[in-house]
Amino acid sequence: MLDTGQLYKLANDMTRQVSHMNMKLVRQLKRRERNLSRLQTNCDIVTAFIQASSPKRRK
Repeated sequence: MLDTGQLYKLANDMTRQVSHMNMKLVRQLKRRERNLSRLQTNCDIVTAFIQASSPKRRK
């Protein structure tokens, strides 16, 4: 059985761990968003190139 001091320390440690994981999650989500944006830009470039070199555009 835990006394109030131990419970307070446990709750404090858990709060700190949750906060740390939240920071990591936010960092990963920002990185994911950046990567998706870069991917979309690259896809747009490839699409533009394919459309520009399409025989239908050359007529």
